[in-house]
Amino acid sequence: MSHPSANRFIELHSFRRVRTMPGVATQLILCLLCILLAACEVPTPQLQDPTPALLTPITAPPTRGDPNLDSGWQPLFAGAEIRRNLGQAARLALRLDPTVVRFDIAFSANPDQMQTVGAWLNERDALAAINCGFYLTTDQNENRHIGLLAGPEGVLAPLRAGWGGVLLVRGNKASLAVAPGSVSGDLRLGLQGWPMLVRGGQPVSGLNDSDPAARTAAGVDSQGRVIFIADVTSATLAGFAAFLAASDLGLVQAVNLDGGSSTGLRYRAAVNAPSAGYDSFFVPCAVVVR
Repeated sequence: MSHPSANRFIELHSFRRVRTMPGVATQLILCLLCILLAACEVPTPQLQDPTPALLTPITAPPTRGDPNLDSGWQPLFAGAEIRRNLGQAARLALRLDPTVVRFDIAFSANPDQMQTVGAWLNERDALAAINCGFYLTTDQNENRHIGLLAGPEGVLAPLRAGWGGVLLVRGNKASLAVAPGSVSGDLRLGLQGWPMLVRGGQPVSGLNDSDPAARTAAGVDSQGRVIFIADVTSATLAGFAAFLAASDLGLVQAVNLDGGSSTGLRYRAAVNAPSAGYDSFFVPCAVVVR
């Protein structure tokens, strides 16, 4: 049992301790406030990430169609249309209206004056140029075209009768004669090649199906237009003929011209415009078109 005076002493002593230590009460109040604030879950402000977000790359707008796809017939100059990637990449076709365009022959008998098809194009201020038929260099060091080669300046090489086929332009009409024995009349263009590739719209049978190489052909379609084709995919004669006959070119007749490194078809829309197409190695002859 405690003594009343002792209890009074303890109460007085405790009261004095609280009054003599005011900092303890303040700290208790601050702790209670912190606990209450934590319970309220006040959100902590978020700092912005100083690292900039990656931007989506800006790319050039897509071009009209894949450049490796068939372009279809495109106007080139008056009376001429060009078609790139005919059926597949690396095939080129030039379609000409003989009632509108003018044909000429660029030829040099001097082997030292042979040029690429592109160089013949530039030298003659032409809008298109295509390699001719086969040629040989004689023991007298002269270039000679094998088979008929004729233009506005006359006959540059005689007909080889009964051989291959001959592209003929007389007046406003174009035709392709099969192994003719003779050719008469005024010619705007006469170009002989070998062998025939397409006859009556069908591929010629029995053609060599080995030795793939770049190819050039001249043909006439059902509307009497002249079509030159350059194929640098490396095709056999049989394969080239089958492709031409099966294509939508509408060829009635077609003949093979010189090929391999001689294959060349260059074109442009104007004389002062850059040219495009496939160029050849040095050749003595080119058909030029204006």
